[in-house]
Amino acid sequence: MRIRLTPGLGCSVLTMIFVLAGAVRAEEPKPKLTRVIPDGVYAQKDFIAPLYEITVAGENLPRPPRLKIYLNSREVQPQHAPPPRSAESSSDKAAELYMDDETSDDSQIKLWLNADRYRGLVYLQVGLSPAPVANPSPSPAAQATPSPAPTPTIQKSNEVAVYLAKMDSRMARGLGRFFIIGFAILILSLPILLVKNSGNGYTVPGATRSRLIGVFFLDRETATYSLSKFQFYVWTAAAVIAYIYLNASRCLVQGACEFLDVPTNLPGIVLISASTVALAQVVTLQRGPKGAGEQHPSLADFIASGGIVSAERVQFFLWTIIGALVFLWLVVTQDPVSIRELPKVPDGFVQLMGISSFGYLASKAARRPGPVINSISIEEPVNGNT
Repeated sequence: MRIRLTPGLGCSVLTMIFVLAGAVRAEEPKPKLTRVIPDGVYAQKDFIAPLYEITVAGENLPRPPRLKIYLNSREVQPQHAPPPRSAESSSDKAAELYMDDETSDDSQIKLWLNADRYRGLVYLQVGLSPAPVANPSPSPAAQATPSPAPTPTIQKSNEVAVYLAKMDSRMARGLGRFFIIGFAILILSLPILLVKNSGNGYTVPGATRSRLIGVFFLDRETATYSLSKFQFYVWTAAAVIAYIYLNASRCLVQGACEFLDVPTNLPGIVLISASTVALAQVVTLQRGPKGAGEQHPSLADFIASGGIVSAERVQFFLWTIIGALVFLWLVVTQDPVSIRELPKVPDGFVQLMGISSFGYLASKAARRPGPVINSISIEEPVNGNT
């Protein structure tokens, strides 16, 4: 089927196509935000009021007066001037938002947020207001039947999050960090307090070590300290301290209170530790306990078996200490306003811990059991012989 266009109709169609193409070409690009620098910031007190200084980076950012700024979905009118310093004599009240026009362009916007109005987690968004359109004189027919004016559409960018510290840097980095770690240690002390107040636990007569150490680390069959229990407690303590530090920093300092996830592979490390303890008990039941070594428990029991240093136990002991210390160091050295998640445990390290655990269990299964004294009886001398 063929469609024939008359000259008048063809001109109209072509005109419409050119108009639509021009409108597409004339459409302005939508602004886009990529990040906030920094995304966690402390308030500065050297201005007329405590202010958070941030730089918003993005693409196609509009310029005043067409620029719109939204904080938590609410439009805020910025004062287009850097904020006055506290040393300057000024009786003016601090504005809600300041913007530096000189250092801002279509790729970044420098802002100052009033700490008296904003704290914690804040979502920032920019918008592009429509360009003003010239309004030609209406025709007499249009005046007779006026059409409603179209509602101008504001092109809004995506939202980006910025964490405005709820306390100053000295409090968060000093006392805040100290109290968070102290609270984590207090949580870890609860099992110790429960054991201490119960009065229970197996101890070795004449031993000089604390009874609490014996309750948690002692292997009752051989009266030696258990390396598998040591590894389990070390990684449990590291995970608890790190997780409490992360949650407290996010909630108390950053203002983002939520149930946070644990990092990848950390459950695997804890699983390896717990499995090692359980499998060590199974090997002991099947093969018998190791040799006891010295008369009383000693810290050397962590790396020795039957009084002899064991290579696989040394490796297992050292990698446990190194891994837990590195993990804790990477957590507690992060600023409370900038920490977002716990560090990921590398896959290679998880494999290394698994190999060390396997070597420890394999040597425990291959080693011959030590002698076990079940009971001691004293017999009366016969015919005066001793």
